[in-house]
Amino acid sequence: MEAKPIITCHGNQTLFSSLHPAVVNGLPKDVCEWRRSFGRAPRSVQLEGSFVPYDPDILPEEDTKTLVSRPYFHIYWTDCDLDSYKQTVRDDLAEWQAALKARSIPDWMIVVVVPDESKVKAKILPRSSVIDKVRSDFCSKQPDRSVVLIEPLKAEQKSVESWNQFFHKLRALLLQAYNRHLNKYEENMRSLREKRNEAGWTYFDYFSVQEELGFMLEVLGLREDALIQYDELDAMFDQFVENHASGAPVTWLSPLVKPCTSWSGLSLAKPIDLDLRDRVKRTLTSLLEFRNYLFCRQAALLFAMGRAWEVAERAFDFLRNTVSEMKALEVKIPEGGLQCWVVLSGLEVLAACQKHETGQVDRCSIFTAHLWDYIRAKLKELGQLCSLMPGMEPTSEQLNQVLDLKGGMALSHDQETVGDVPPVDKLHEALSSPGLFKKHYLEMCELAMGTYKHISRFRSARKIGRELANFYMKIGEPQKAEGFLMDAVKMYGREGWDSLSHATMRELAACQKLMGDTKRFVVTACNVAGSSYLPDADRKQHLSEALQVLDSDDRVELGGSRLIDTTQLRLNKPTVKVDDEVSMTIHLHSHFPQPLTCDSVHLALSPCLAHHMEEASNQSDPPLSQEAVTVTMDTHTPSPSCSLRRGFPHNIQAKALYEQRQGRLVASGITSDVAFDLLKRTDSVPMTTELGDAVVRADYENSLCATSVSLRPGDNELTLTMKAREEGWYSPSQMCVSVKGLEILLPVATTALRLHVACYRPAFTLTPNHTDAFVAGIEQAGTLTLHTGSQSMEHPTSATLQCSNPVTITPTQGGTGGQVSLPPQPPHSTISVDVSVFLPLHAATGDDGSVCAPQVECRVEGWGDPVQGNMSFVVPLSASHRVYTARDKKYIQIRLESRVGVAVTVTKPQVSGRGATFTFLNPGDHWVVCGQQTVSLVWEVTADRDQEETEVSVTFTCDFACDLDLAKELRTFSYSCCLGQFQTWYVVEYNLSGEATITAPVPGTQLSSRSMKVAGFQSGITYPLYLTVTPVTARCSAPRHQQLVYRVTADSTVWALAGKTTGVFSVGEKPFRASLRVIPLAAGYQHLPRVQLYRHKGAKPSAADIWVKRAEAECRSIDSEEDSPPSEEPDLEEDLDPNADLEDFSRGRVYNASLAKQVHVFPTPASSDIEVTMVTE
Repeated sequence: MEAKPIITCHGNQTLFSSLHPAVVNGLPKDVCEWRRSFGRAPRSVQLEGSFVPYDPDILPEEDTKTLVSRPYFHIYWTDCDLDSYKQTVRDDLAEWQAALKARSIPDWMIVVVVPDESKVKAKILPRSSVIDKVRSDFCSKQPDRSVVLIEPLKAEQKSVESWNQFFHKLRALLLQAYNRHLNKYEENMRSLREKRNEAGWTYFDYFSVQEELGFMLEVLGLREDALIQYDELDAMFDQFVENHASGAPVTWLSPLVKPCTSWSGLSLAKPIDLDLRDRVKRTLTSLLEFRNYLFCRQAALLFAMGRAWEVAERAFDFLRNTVSEMKALEVKIPEGGLQCWVVLSGLEVLAACQKHETGQVDRCSIFTAHLWDYIRAKLKELGQLCSLMPGMEPTSEQLNQVLDLKGGMALSHDQETVGDVPPVDKLHEALSSPGLFKKHYLEMCELAMGTYKHISRFRSARKIGRELANFYMKIGEPQKAEGFLMDAVKMYGREGWDSLSHATMRELAACQKLMGDTKRFVVTACNVAGSSYLPDADRKQHLSEALQVLDSDDRVELGGSRLIDTTQLRLNKPTVKVDDEVSMTIHLHSHFPQPLTCDSVHLALSPCLAHHMEEASNQSDPPLSQEAVTVTMDTHTPSPSCSLRRGFPHNIQAKALYEQRQGRLVASGITSDVAFDLLKRTDSVPMTTELGDAVVRADYENSLCATSVSLRPGDNELTLTMKAREEGWYSPSQMCVSVKGLEILLPVATTALRLHVACYRPAFTLTPNHTDAFVAGIEQAGTLTLHTGSQSMEHPTSATLQCSNPVTITPTQGGTGGQVSLPPQPPHSTISVDVSVFLPLHAATGDDGSVCAPQVECRVEGWGDPVQGNMSFVVPLSASHRVYTARDKKYIQIRLESRVGVAVTVTKPQVSGRGATFTFLNPGDHWVVCGQQTVSLVWEVTADRDQEETEVSVTFTCDFACDLDLAKELRTFSYSCCLGQFQTWYVVEYNLSGEATITAPVPGTQLSSRSMKVAGFQSGITYPLYLTVTPVTARCSAPRHQQLVYRVTADSTVWALAGKTTGVFSVGEKPFRASLRVIPLAAGYQHLPRVQLYRHKGAKPSAADIWVKRAEAECRSIDSEEDSPPSEEPDLEEDLDPNADLEDFSRGRVYNASLAKQVHVFPTPASSDIEVTMVTE
């Protein structure tokens, strides 16, 4: 409602007129909290008011029972000075307050507008102000009811503060006034409600009282509380109607049950229909009109709160309940009047929801879908009642009835509506002719279905689609009906409603027959014929019609898991050979109502997985199984090609429910503990594209077959045969029953039944005698073993052996060259032939030294493809070499190892090489090397002077003989290697000088019994280490004038190096000598510090740049006075990078003669007594 609480204004009207806009706009700016009585939750409200001039005549009496039209608050405005106040204003105020007290009105306020006194320059003696006089005269006990506004028309701080204080007090006093009036009004309303069972009480009087409260709450912005008032009135009226229908009538309800002559629908264009409200207050409305008014008020509040979806939700229950009330109260209304009212009201609600559903489309669609479906059903009832449906002709009585129905509706100009086209005009147009009725009915069906699909309620949409399909069938458009019927069949079948699915399938068959679609009609008619839910007469009729329209030239595929069941498969011989006869016995159960003559029955065989073929090929001669295999099929298990769904149980435990009120049955129903699982949606399951099972025709090139078969209703036994053509493992995948052009496809996939068609490939092996692999370089005896597999040799023939490497394979008997003579052999037999195999030793190894594995190919006359095989070879001997040094002499060792398991005799070993002389040192003339044994042969090597800087290529040859060699002749083995820069250039020797002799006890005796003299060195004492580097010139081409570097290294825990540890020197024809200082640290037999020799690549350092390195341990045991001056030869600079300035000699160039030399080091003698502490446990 647009009304606001009334507030009167008295006093200076000119003043208030100037302040009126500021007061009206400033009051609702802030939200205040309203705390109500009786423990109700507080509400946040924005207070508004309608400010009117004060008039004593509009002051309500104390017992006035109105809320909206009464003034709630009174304000007196003045801006007078003190003299004017004393002369006129005080008397006017007294009169105003006396009038309020006379009507017992305590809700008032006095507002005094004053100027800002702080701006007055002249200071006079203070005296009482107007506000003080007002408070002392009228507000002595209620000072909060007087307010001061300081220059309210100016935007100054004091003015703003005074306005805030004014609004704060005004809001608080207004809430007090509202509370007082509403509490008193609610007490009166409750007392009136408690008298509802007394005589003379009428519902409509009480309705006006509680509606007044709802109006007031709506005025205050509390629409939720206002809606509660209407909901309580609705519930109270429902209870009275129910009691009246149950036999407890009330007198005030009698005017509502009089015959209804008007069935105008809802009007939601205005929030309140004042004319209709006036008629409700005077009890002049019918039941439909009262219900229209009550729902309109509820809808107006919901729309104002932005809850259009709840209007749609309530509308569906409102329409159904009102129809039920009309029937329960037995209100007389012309036939079709209620249907018209439902259609008009529903269309109005839908139009209003569409207008107000901003941002709530999905939420609102959940409820508008039911509304569309409900008014569609009511429009269909009107069409049947008025003979507007297809195939019906209206009579004169029905035409008169249409006129009467139109007369009971309000005209479009008499009633305001929300939509562009009033619902009355739509319904008038729909009832005008069958063509217009068809248009509006189809439109409503499409809207209902589309809304249901939008909210994913596909089951409800397809239910409407089935009714729409019947409508299209009646108007002669079966092509439009087919899709709706197919959707219904799939839905019923998917959800387990087989009876409904088959009944709808019968309608689908009639639709496809009218369309002339032979293929689809045959498929549907066969499914109808195989149904156990339909009468036998219908089944036989559809089967006969399907067979009549079948044409052998056309092929129609049909998934037949519901028509024919495969109960058992029996494979009489599970393993056969190629070209053998295969037979299988099949047990079928036919669901057709009469015998069916089939042209043929095929059972397709599909290859099994690849690993079965591998298992078969690995068996050279497996036994052929003759035992039959039987598999029983589970007819209740869906095939893999069909959609999986859980079927309904055969028995459902249900309970009956009854609801009684006052001894009268009002409702009944059934329930089950598993109702949710049984009725929940399954639309997420993928749908098949065709009626029945989605089966793809398999490949029937390899299949068992039986022709001219008669299938009787019930159990049948068939024997299918075929000739095995290709090898492999096969299992049944699909069965095809052909009747003229109809192919009934049955999935019979099972992994428990496999047919093995054996076709074993030939194979051969070449194996050596006495060894694991053939020995290269000798002629060795072997055996050729040929497995014929599934091949046969009916006549004597020959086999040709070819090898990729120069391998010679010769049969010892019955053949020449690479050809082997073979006698006749049956399949799955083995032939062994003795052969000799020879592979030259030089061809046995590749460039990388690996032993080759040649591939052998065997071609047999009369066979198609050759047979492949491999051979493995080993070399009889393997060789390796190593060079040894003894000062300036060099020796080469050739190590021969046998790689075969028999003895190999080696003779005539010889080593040759250009630029060197080799002297054989081993005694004897032959050596026997057994399996995994070695023999070592040594030669002294003397290189020529011109070969000092080049490599020497060495070739080793020997003759060998083996007992496995069929030729019994000597074979040659060779081995090549290179010797580079192996001559000795320098000999390094170093000795420790200053050896002393001490007396020590003999080991094994007491300390004082026997003693002996022992030579050695004392630890902790510095000793000279003499280094000698001798050039070897006897075998060198010329002296080498180059800079050399020696470096001394030692374990820091055993030796301490004193003085220099590295030095740079040159060696000519004479030896180089140097003296170093070392200190032994650890007692025992110790190796001398190691001296290494390098080439120096840098420039020769000067004496000024010499730096002598000292060991870290020297600081602990050597005094500074022991440091010696540098040697005659300059030392290596420490700041040079050793890795960059030093170069290692090649292996064998430097011979270290003292590398393994040891010296005896004595421990340091004790200088004082040693304290020994013994601890015992």
